[in-house]
Amino acid sequence: EALAEVDPERQGAQSIRVKGGMQTLCERLAERVGLDNIMLSTPVRRITQSRTVEVWTDGRQLPWRARRVILAVPPTLAAEVEFIPAQPLERTLLYRKMHCGCIVKCNAYYERRWWLEDKNLNGTAVDVAGPISAVFETSSGDDKHFGLVVFVVARDAVALGCQMVSDRQRGVLEHLAYLFDSPAA
Repeated sequence: EALAEVDPERQGAQSIRVKGGMQTLCERLAERVGLDNIMLSTPVRRITQSRTVEVWTDGRQLPWRARRVILAVPPTLAAEVEFIPAQPLERTLLYRKMHCGCIVKCNAYYERRWWLEDKNLNGTAVDVAGPISAVFETSSGDDKHFGLVVFVVARDAVALGCQMVSDRQRGVLEHLAYLFDSPAA
């Protein structure tokens, strides 16, 4: 069964969706690889590559062996891994110098697509004044789940993170109502 679907109502990157959400991708990968081959909460300290790959982790005397390794961590954490042979100098410097920004992602779920039904809007918004920087529709193609994903960045994200959860929720929903000119938010 195909994991992706194309939504004809959307254009560009937003037109391709993962059925069941991104968690489905992780679940399918876990099924294929096998749960016994997935290590959670196990920091990688060294990756040695020759004909096979050896992955050394905390608290384990022997390495894990594999043909391939997926290192899915931010660059600042990749800088903590010892690579043998060493990575190119440019990549090592990139890992060490690239700092992660501050981003807060919020999801707002609704019983209907009010932005489309009431306002004939596609659920996308950008606001450089903030606090919300970008909004995208995340509704499923099955007409059962309707949502907007909201990104708050930089200083606004830091300020939002300092607020109580109820204040964060109210602030995000108020700004959505402003952006879409609708009390339905």
